Amino acid sequence: IAALCVMATPASAKTYYTFDGHPAVQYYQSDMGYPLMKYIERVEYDRVYDKGNGYGVRLYLTSFGRELISSEQNHYVLYKVTDYVGTRPEWKTDRSYNSVATEILHHTQAGRQTVHIEYYYQDLKWWEKPFYGR
Repeated sequence: IAALCVMATPASAKTYYTFDGHPAVQYYQSDMGYPLMKYIERVEYDRVYDKGNGYGVRLYLTSFGRELISSEQNHYVLYKVTDYVGTRPEWKTDRSYNSVATEILHHTQAGRQTVHIEYYYQDLKWWEKPFYGR
């Protein structure tokens, strides 16, 4: 049974590197398992958590993931992607789940394949706060 559980559980391999002069970590599509690998190319987390500097996550969606999230039937895919982003150990935030999901939705509806999600509410631009909420 233990061997079966290990085989069915996707690996959470991560790669440490430096992004823009500070430490970061990446999770690649090949390590996410099904169905996430259909929606996400990779996710990069800044490992610096200073407020006021705009640190956060860079979410790279596949074309298919972006298409599904921005469609009318987006709830399942949006939930899965937001849940993945928010459950990695590097995720540190004062933002709600709904705030993050709304940001992902708005960016994909605008046609963006890369979504930068700030860790802290105060780091959002003034015009983003009313759309994304706390």
